[in-house]
Amino acid sequence: MGEIMMTLASLAKQYEQDLYKTYQHKMSADHYHALRSLINCRTPACGEMRYDCEPCSQHQSFYHSCGHRSGPQCQHVTNNQWLAKQQQKRLPVNYSMATFTLPFELRELVWRHQKRIYPIFFEAVIETLNTFSQNDKQLRGKLDMTMVLHTHSRRSAFHPHIHVLIPAGVFNSLRTCWREKIVIIFLMAKR
Repeated sequence: MGEIMMTLASLAKQYEQDLYKTYQHKMSADHYHALRSLINCRTPACGEMRYDCEPCSQHQSFYHSCGHRSGPQCQHVTNNQWLAKQQQKRLPVNYSMATFTLPFELRELVWRHQKRIYPIFFEAVIETLNTFSQNDKQLRGKLDMTMVLHTHSRRSAFHPHIHVLIPAGVFNSLRTCWREKIVIIFLMAKR
């Protein structure tokens, strides 16, 4: 029995009209563009590249990808290449992720003064994490970190938060040495 492969594009095409009927009032122009791109990706609608070999009379056609950032077919390779490149830059230590979210009560103020408050938010996160690392007996140094600001939740609600990727180690400039955070986990066997 042959295997049937269901793709996101085939699902989108199959249920496109139902989606419009149900969610048209909530869809933006970006949503329509993303859906069209997804459905048309690697089809004649995106164009075609032909290779013709005259000596052997072989002809091959390849359809172009849509190039949309949400397209799973065309962005998968690019995403994996970027990820592999980033992983080569990692330090040889464990990493943790922390998320800092502004309280709900401050969101209206932040909405009106984003250019002023976001830098303060970043500085507060940096200061908080560095205070912990400088007070930690194993580290006693300043952290390097990667931070990303997200201004909205997945449901597009205004929800400012910062994700921080933190290596479990610091460079101690006073002693010019690398200090790694060692976490020891004790497991107790049941008797």
